[in-house]
Amino acid sequence: GSPAAQRPARVRSRFAGSPASLTMSEMNSLDVSQQALLQLLMTKRALTDHEAQLALTDSAALGHGSPGDDVSHAFKIINRSLKMMNLEVRSTIMPGSDDNQLVHAVVNLVNDDIAKMNGTKLQPAELDVYKQAVQLIGQADESFIDVQALQVPTLKKAQMAQVLQHLVAHRWLELEEGTDNLSVGPRSYLELPDFLESNQIARSQIIYH
Repeated sequence: GSPAAQRPARVRSRFAGSPASLTMSEMNSLDVSQQALLQLLMTKRALTDHEAQLALTDSAALGHGSPGDDVSHAFKIINRSLKMMNLEVRSTIMPGSDDNQLVHAVVNLVNDDIAKMNGTKLQPAELDVYKQAVQLIGQADESFIDVQALQVPTLKKAQMAQVLQHLVAHRWLELEEGTDNLSVGPRSYLELPDFLESNQIARSQIIYH
């Protein structure tokens, strides 16, 4: 079969999403401002560097100081707590962005069923929407496709719209505002580089904290 069809387990296991919450012991190792920054990152699923800078300033007001000297330092501190759960904040420069946009997200470091517990599971037909989107983007001359090009026979139009909304909200895919241009989202670059590469989409530059 196609490369996408050969790797459903890897895609599905990570597709649950970012962790919705952390246990008290895990959060207790972080101060109030660091907890606030992490919580915002998990809620939004991904932050641009500008958004992270603003969040750093806002979260500093909640504690007795800044979560870190800068964004990268704050994430380095946060990662010490996350790694015991096989999670990590990583960043990527979004390919094709006009200003080399840097985006940050929480990434699952393991490829097993634990990842499924941290959010909404996608049904096989819903997963097909993502796989088809990536395949078409990989085949396109541009780095995006018209969202109307997606067709999964088992999903009605309303269901398709709902799945796409989920994929965009969780930052697996990006829908350009005011257009039908659908492209690969930051979490796909951060968590599924092998799958993207198998569909002729180049890996992005990953930054570790």
